[in-house]
Amino acid sequence: MDKTKHVSLSLTGLVLSALLSPACLQAGDFSISPLKIELSASAPFSTFEVTNEEENEILLMELELAKWDVLNGTDVFSESNEMLILPPVFRVEPGESQIVRVGLPSTTALTPGTEASYRVVITNIDSEAADPDADSNEDAAGLQMAISVSIPLFVLPNEPVRSARWALRQVSDNTIEIDATNTGNVHLDIRELLLTAPNQDDPVLDEPTVTYLFPEATYTWTFETQTPLNLKGKQATLSAWVNQDDMTLELPVS
Repeated sequence: MDKTKHVSLSLTGLVLSALLSPACLQAGDFSISPLKIELSASAPFSTFEVTNEEENEILLMELELAKWDVLNGTDVFSESNEMLILPPVFRVEPGESQIVRVGLPSTTALTPGTEASYRVVITNIDSEAADPDADSNEDAAGLQMAISVSIPLFVLPNEPVRSARWALRQVSDNTIEIDATNTGNVHLDIRELLLTAPNQDDPVLDEPTVTYLFPEATYTWTFETQTPLNLKGKQATLSAWVNQDDMTLELPVS
């Protein structure tokens, strides 16, 4: 199996679903909650829940771990066995849930300076009727495809530092760019961006996003506005939802 392709497809499904439901992800016949795991020296174990949303299907689930790196702005995934995931394979009855435990094999798995990033890949590899006497559609069963999603797993360093450098640029009458550079040693989870012009109450920009910004990385958002902007050389207010917390900054627009 091409693991890199397998996990990349899972990421697409995760991003689309997270935009609709940041607390719980439903993918076909099953749902997952929560959507992010963080481990540390003080919290070396965590859990998430896989729920069978079907009424008459038993789901066979498989879990895999992928190391998550970013090289030249591109996500790169590779197979990994650096974390404990239990159980790795399980069956879930209709309407029931399975608790999955994820943990550090030892404190030596901690990275002292910068966090380590992974994805837990959850795949529905097979299903069967809970009631053998129930009517089944053999043609539909023959076309059944494995459904995979993935959730991020972060191993925090001994002394986490969350910080960022932000910048605003107006590149044309209707185009604004927002830069964020992660100057800390842990990821930034950015979910919403609002930009308000001076002496205005309503934002000129209110955009959802699902962006994980790794340490030392920079990301640029480019937005087109319906009305012309006149922000160059002025101060604007940037608000964002970062790591489940509100952030508000007064920034010059270049």
